[in-house]
Amino acid sequence: MVFYNFIKAMAASSVTVVLMSAPSGAATINEGSLGDFSNDYAAPTVIGNGYETVDGATSVGDLDFVEFNGLAAGAQTVSVTFTSPSVGSFFISSGTLRYSTQPFTTSTDGTLAGAFSIYDFGFFSSTTQTLSFNLDSSFNGSLFVSLALALGSPVSYSISIPGNAPAPVPLPASAALLLAGLGGVGAVSWRRRARRAA
Repeated sequence: MVFYNFIKAMAASSVTVVLMSAPSGAATINEGSLGDFSNDYAAPTVIGNGYETVDGATSVGDLDFVEFNGLAAGAQTVSVTFTSPSVGSFFISSGTLRYSTQPFTTSTDGTLAGAFSIYDFGFFSSTTQTLSFNLDSSFNGSLFVSLALALGSPVSYSISIPGNAPAPVPLPASAALLLAGLGGVGAVSWRRRARRAA
């Protein structure tokens, strides 16, 4: 009976270890928690590892420059979704999204990923737009992003960076160690029973 209770406790412990070692979801960082994102192309706001989503807002005259360093190298897709915080009222907003794998040298430097235009005129509207760009297999892990609103009402945006997820913590060969430990406990138990019988 003692051995049975021990095995139950070991099984519960192993389930707990497996659940605790599962990779956690990546976090979201909001511009409000960092103050305002930099509007200086030579000194972008640096976003470190572990954030798969970056939320911000911009208005006319407020350029946002963000640098992601330590991203996973290799091919991946980055998406930016623009939405209007003033849904339900008449508005129009448009601007551009640029990116580069090298630091910007001017405020309009980098590859144009696209222009966005969101609007609501009551009888027709388009209050959300997503722009995406692909990084190829030669991507080295550093990404610079520029968002500029050229016209209209302030907009919110959400940058999705799948290559910025935290790396899972490597665990030792836990299954093999668990089996070896259970085997050792079983051997000790068998040996005790053999001594009692003798």
